[in-house]
Amino acid sequence: MVHHDLHHGVDFKKALEFIYSFKDWERGRRYEFNLSSFHKFLKKIDYPHSQLKRPILIAGTKGKGSTAHILSSIFKKVGKTGTFTSPHLVNIRERIKINDQPIPESDFVQLLEKMKPYLTSECSTYEILTSLAFTYFAREKTDFSIFEVGLGGRLDATNVLTPEVSILTPISFDHTKILGHTLTSIANEKCGIIKEGGQVISSPQAPEVLEVIKKACQDKKTTLQVIGEDLFCEDIECDLTGSRFKISPASPRSRKWEVGSVKRYELPLLGRHQIINALTSICTARVCNIPDTLIKEGLREVKSSGRLEIINKNPWIVFDGAHNVASAWVLRRAIIELFNFRHLILIFGVLKDKDKEGIIQVLSPITDYTYVTSLKSERSANPEDIFQLFKQKKVQVQITQNTESAFHLARQRAQPDDLILATGSLYLIGELLAL
Repeated sequence: MVHHDLHHGVDFKKALEFIYSFKDWERGRRYEFNLSSFHKFLKKIDYPHSQLKRPILIAGTKGKGSTAHILSSIFKKVGKTGTFTSPHLVNIRERIKINDQPIPESDFVQLLEKMKPYLTSECSTYEILTSLAFTYFAREKTDFSIFEVGLGGRLDATNVLTPEVSILTPISFDHTKILGHTLTSIANEKCGIIKEGGQVISSPQAPEVLEVIKKACQDKKTTLQVIGEDLFCEDIECDLTGSRFKISPASPRSRKWEVGSVKRYELPLLGRHQIINALTSICTARVCNIPDTLIKEGLREVKSSGRLEIINKNPWIVFDGAHNVASAWVLRRAIIELFNFRHLILIFGVLKDKDKEGIIQVLSPITDYTYVTSLKSERSANPEDIFQLFKQKKVQVQITQNTESAFHLARQRAQPDDLILATGSLYLIGELLAL
């Protein structure tokens, strides 16, 4: 048993220090992923996850967070909705929300206190946070509980749930050291969230990924719906206010969705890629029998921080948490499609386990000047390495002391008709938003 000195009534800051004293993959402390000790711990605290009504689990490489935000915006039209996401941008309490409200500090401290006697050094920071979400949502009797998978799927702490719907957002390369170096091996890990007899909704996927998903669904006797096979969208408009699109069912087996009925949806999130997350969410909400009028209302009210978020005009300042090659492509396309600007000034910070070269290769052609910063994370990449990669791409680049000075320098350089883009990591966006 670990004895951490934390007596009752000590404030939220102490609670945080306590949580961060455990094994923490996000902070670069490696450990073996294994759910057996987590199961033992959950038994001691009376299996809070099994008390949750209508759990929904979201795995994938990109779009998990946005999909979670879209779904919670829809579901809260129907009932109390708990949402668990990671990482947070500014405050850890953002990870555990009910109807968009972060868990209050007092509840965070109190629930942690109750858990503390059962925590051992086997536990990780992420498992503790996941358990806090389980216990909070169970206590507050949420009608829906949406969980974003942290890493992979099969061995993620959220995967102790038996979800009503398992969602797979677009799967691409990320965390290859842990999940494997082929799309098939990564997809196999993510498909770990597919449970016997459940419902599965998948975003469009690469052919070899879809093959893995379809096989997993057959093995587990689940019903699968794939965006682009079972649900189509057409008549898309995208601009700086968001997107508008129509949906038409794909096949006679979707007949219960009034064949031929074409409905228009509005989404305030920027970028064409968000339409896929919206379609995945709409499909999920329909499976959960949510009326279409409420789906539309929920969609119209979505907010998602740090994802193609416009902070300023003249000059444009845009924050985006793209941290792998696929997301970088999506970001590049959206920037070219949505904005008019003369020069692009990049603020760039990235974690060392990411495909830095790949991301820089995608962003270099649209970049005129880069300010490189290191992040306040033990996993931050060395700015010197990043500097060299931009140099090789013949992009003017400068290393800055920290995120604050990078932002300050970018603002000084930018003319009113330029665009400042901050990207490379959600950690970077969190630091900027905290400023």
